[in-house]
Amino acid sequence: MRFAYVMFCTAAVATAAAHQEPAERALEAWTMLDQDSSFRVSADTHGVHGGASSGHIAALTPTTLSMVIVQQSFRADQYRGKRVRFSAFMRAANTGRTNGMGVMLFLRAEGGGATLASHTSGARPVSGNAPWTKREIVLDIPARSAGITIGFGMKGPGEVWMDDAVVEVVDTTVAVSRPNPRAPVVDRSRIAQQSKLYAQAPLQPLNLDFEKTK
Repeated sequence: MRFAYVMFCTAAVATAAAHQEPAERALEAWTMLDQDSSFRVSADTHGVHGGASSGHIAALTPTTLSMVIVQQSFRADQYRGKRVRFSAFMRAANTGRTNGMGVMLFLRAEGGGATLASHTSGARPVSGNAPWTKREIVLDIPARSAGITIGFGMKGPGEVWMDDAVVEVVDTTVAVSRPNPRAPVVDRSRIAQQSKLYAQAPLQPLNLDFEKTK
C-alpha cells in the first residue's frame, strides 16, 4: 500500500512538472531599454501570430506610466538610397488607451551624427484589448546612412505581443509614412557613437519572427 502511494505521488509530481510554464527566455538580437525596470520582455509560446513563438512585453505593475523600448540595429549597406518598409503584427491586453499607451513600432536611419529618417506608429498605437493588428512604416533611407534601428515601444500597464516582423525594400509606388528632413540636425558628439554602433552591427535584421532565444 505504501509503495502504491509513493508511486502515485511520484507520478503526480512528474505530471505537474510537465505542465509547468517554461522558464522565461530572452529574445535573441533584441535589446531592451527599460530605465526603471518596470517591464519584462521575453519570448512567448502561447500568444503567437505565426510560428512557435512571439515577442512579449509585460508591465510589472498595473499603474506604471513608464515606457520600454525593444530594438535592434543593423548596417544600412543593403538599404541605402532605397525605400524600406518595416511592418509587424501586434496584440494588446489590458493596456491604457490614452496618452499614447499601448504598443507602437518605429524605424530610424542614422549617420554622420544625425537622425536622417525617422517615424513611429505612435499616433495609432495598438492598445486596450486589441487582436493581432498589422502596423507598418515606410521611409526612404538616405544614401549617407550608416545604419538602421527598428523596434517597438510600449507605454503604461498591461501586456503586448509582437510577431512576424518584416523589413523589406519596396518600390516608389508605395507612399512614405513621412518625408525625410531636408536639413537633419547634426550632433557631433554622436558621430563616434554611431560609427561604433553600426560598425559592429549585423548586415541585416535578425530574429524578426521572434523564434530564437538566448
